[in-house]
Amino acid sequence: MPAGTKVGSVSRTRYEEIERILNPPRHPRTGKFEWTGDAAKRLVGWRVETPRSVQEKVEAVYD
Repeated sequence: MPAGTKVGSVSRTRYEEIERILNPPRHPRTGKFEWTGDAAKRLVGWRVETPRSVQEKVEAVYD
């Protein structure tokens, strides 16, 4: 979808945000597609409670 286009009365940016909300990531333990607090924080770039990646673990140590 080209930049600046609209889907109905919703802008492209809002449409992408809605798509992210409606398509949650797979939970690492249960395998279900659901939102967790950490998954939402990862999506927006916040510090998570339970770091998984090496980068998240390094940031947790230095914070």
